[in-house]
Amino acid sequence: SLVGSEMCIRDSDLNGYSVRIFTYRLSTDTVETVILEGELGAAGSIDITANATKVLYTRDLSGSENSNYRQFESRLFLYDMASDTTEPIETDVVSGELDEQCRFSPSEGAIVWTRRLSNSTSTPGIYTKVLSENLMDALLFTSAFMPDWE
Repeated sequence: SLVGSEMCIRDSDLNGYSVRIFTYRLSTDTVETVILEGELGAAGSIDITANATKVLYTRDLSGSENSNYRQFESRLFLYDMASDTTEPIETDVVSGELDEQCRFSPSEGAIVWTRRLSNSTSTPGIYTKVLSENLMDALLFTSAFMPDWE
């Protein structure tokens, strides 16, 4: 994701692990902010707000690192640049389900993501949630994945 001269980058090893999520400023050729580093397991699905103040991403809380890149507890997180804090996004996900492939809405007041069971043959669905409201997740589409507002 790119905002002005600042990029949000996810870097990993060849197996998809040893993940590092950070912002990088092109104009100065420097790493600005390290958002995630040194955690076991998969992480990704990064998206950054237009003013580069918040980063949305997923991380598998199980910490599993396996040859199939299978995840067991992928959840949504929101990093705030100003406070240098990461908060989990509360969704209606239950044990055995994964929240992944997340994106901000154009207004950045809502998010959209894919939810599926942790087995590789499950049927995914696309959900949405308004960040400022404590409402249940809204299922938008079944048998769908990789949502985007564009």
